[in-house]
This record gives sequence, structure tokens and C-alpha cells, in this order.
Amino acid sequence: MEQFFLLVFLALGGSGLAGSVKVINQGNEALVETLG
Repeated sequence: MEQFFLLVFLALGGSGLAGSVKVINQGNEALVETLG
């Protein structure tokens, strides 16, 4: 049962991490455009 919760936690954490990486990359692109 613990393994199941661990898998769910990893799945949610992984998708959250990927989402935050996307946001950071978009922020960097906007920053580069602003600074030129």
C-alpha cells in the first residue's frame, strides 16, 4: 500500500515539476526579450 502512495506522490510531483520548469522557461524567454 505504501508503494501505491509513493507512485501517486511521484506522479503528482513529476507533473508539478514539469509545469514549474515550463513556467520558468517562459519567464526566462520573456526576460531575454525584455533585456534584448
